[in-house]
Amino acid sequence: MKLLRCAAASLLLPGCLVLDGLDGSYAVDEQTAGQCSGRWSAAYGGQAPESAGGIAVSSAPRLFVVGSYSGELAVGQQTLAANGIDSYLIALDNDGGLQQASTSGFAGNERAKRVAADTELVVLAGTYSDGFDGCAPADEPGDAGIFVSFVTAGTLVIQETRCLAGTGAPEITSIALDEQGVRIAGVFDGELVHEGTAHGANERDGFLVSFDRSGGAGLLLLATGDGDQSIDAVTVLPGGGTAIAGTFGDELLLLGESRLAAGGDDIFVAVLDPDLGLRTLSSWGTDEDQQVSGMAFEGEQLFLAGEHDGGALDFGGGAVLAAPEGEAAAGFAVSFPFDAESGALAAPLWLTAFAADDLDVAGIAASGAAVYLAGTVDGGLAVGAGVARGSGARDVFVVRLDRGTGQETAVSRCGDADVQTVVGVAVDVEDDDVFFVGELSGSIDLGGLGPRTSQGQTDILVGEMATPE
Repeated sequence: MKLLRCAAASLLLPGCLVLDGLDGSYAVDEQTAGQCSGRWSAAYGGQAPESAGGIAVSSAPRLFVVGSYSGELAVGQQTLAANGIDSYLIALDNDGGLQQASTSGFAGNERAKRVAADTELVVLAGTYSDGFDGCAPADEPGDAGIFVSFVTAGTLVIQETRCLAGTGAPEITSIALDEQGVRIAGVFDGELVHEGTAHGANERDGFLVSFDRSGGAGLLLLATGDGDQSIDAVTVLPGGGTAIAGTFGDELLLLGESRLAAGGDDIFVAVLDPDLGLRTLSSWGTDEDQQVSGMAFEGEQLFLAGEHDGGALDFGGGAVLAAPEGEAAAGFAVSFPFDAESGALAAPLWLTAFAADDLDVAGIAASGAAVYLAGTVDGGLAVGAGVARGSGARDVFVVRLDRGTGQETAVSRCGDADVQTVVGVAVDVEDDDVFFVGELSGSIDLGGLGPRTSQGQTDILVGEMATPE
């Protein structure tokens, strides 16, 4: 296998560094194998399995973590009690100090999946079923659907919860918040009801719904067409715009524009105006499947992360991601310069590839100095033209890339023989502090922080990774 990390202008040209031999047989650097560099960590749990949903950083700075639980959840000296399956919201300072914890307390079952926050407002989004009673009076909840709760940041009190009833199994994939309001992305099959109108999925379709900051009526956008479509990531842009990214099978139909897939599942990025009108639509694919894992915007750059199953994935401008060989799994991060006036994505500034025996990229976040990718990995992990970090277990990892060049500046890998999973990553844009949330079963080796052991079958694990000063 050949993987590369070079500036876009030099990709596949003489002098571009190429890493060979990643076909499942890794050359392990014993000095860096299993290195874990954390600043702090905390775990919360009970006897029943707990689920981590997402993490957000406000400009205070303050951390907010969401997910779901049943039974009881021990958070510091406080014990939360669920009414069926409930959502939790935990607030910490950026040194891991517990500030507040709350539970929704609604009847039925609901599972918070994503959270966004600023100094005044926290918004959490998830799915519900089985007699959920938290919806605003104007919304007809149905038997299942998605919910969006608007929470005062200082008190963690829910002010409003909006619902979109749905059949099948709707999912929340991403959330973004700015001064205009909140955008929530996801996928659904069956029907999704928005403002009294039922929208039917062709097969499995993507959606984007927006609300103002008080939960007022918003807009709905659908990504549909032949085959399966998804909207997997959303981020806000300067001037109230929005960017969405996702995948599509045979065909993508989005706001009057269409794209045909190259043979596998292709990926797309759409730039939208403040009213969710389409400005630009870009797509890339091969005859194998691709997947979007996350997207971030910072400093006139749009960053996209994902996974790559095969074929030469051409992002334009000479930025070509080589096909993985053998049983290796490949991931990528790519940076597009963004023109706010036209809404266009320029040719990539850089493209960085990474690979392992098995790889699950959970998300991407960007600060003023760096880009962070987090996920779960089996076997050796190789980033760009660096060495492979080896381990015999399934571990969590955080990779730090230079924002301007895409070059790896740090890799932290944590784990042991038990199972641990990262589900979200967030960054303090100004201070370049990176935080993660995940799930922990058994114990995890956190390097200098020592081991952390779950209280029950699965705990919520949150922490900060060390970054270069």
